[in-house]
Amino acid sequence: MNKGRKVKPRYIKDIRDLSHLIRQEFDLPKAWFPIVELVEKLAANEAIEFMILAENEMPHDYGLTFPRKNLIQIREDVYEDAVSKGGFGRFTMAHELGHLFLHRNEPAFARNQSVTKHQTIEDSEWQANKFAQELLVDVRHLDPYSTPELMAKKFGITGQAAQVTFNALKREGILR
Repeated sequence: MNKGRKVKPRYIKDIRDLSHLIRQEFDLPKAWFPIVELVEKLAANEAIEFMILAENEMPHDYGLTFPRKNLIQIREDVYEDAVSKGGFGRFTMAHELGHLFLHRNEPAFARNQSVTKHQTIEDSEWQANKFAQELLVDVRHLDPYSTPELMAKKFGITGQAAQVTFNALKREGILR
């Protein structure tokens, strides 16, 4: 079932290549991806606008991205989790950055907007989740025998995100 809006189709390889390009452009070769630092650096350099909003200002969303405005909004508790190296906050920030990079020619995105029937590769939320997964879990830093537990620790993601990533990479044949 689709969770997001219909957008230009993007395959896993396209999203993975983009995540590798971002790591290369910002000289971030290590396994651990500094998502908070990157978003803050982009904001400091005025490449993006980044806002941290109180929970009462954003009660129904953890983050929102407005690609045409180059704007990412993150709820304060989610930002604090990411700063504390929490997997949920880190993934959410990477997810919103994914919307910014992937959906520049699309209108505002939020999980609570209406959806239409479309293929998975055309789903804005699937694409942003896949981008977050690829950016935070660089397959070039994986051992073929990695476990979800090791992935969660090494890449700073939740156990649930690690399990989803593990299953996806097994289906692709990257993990055994």
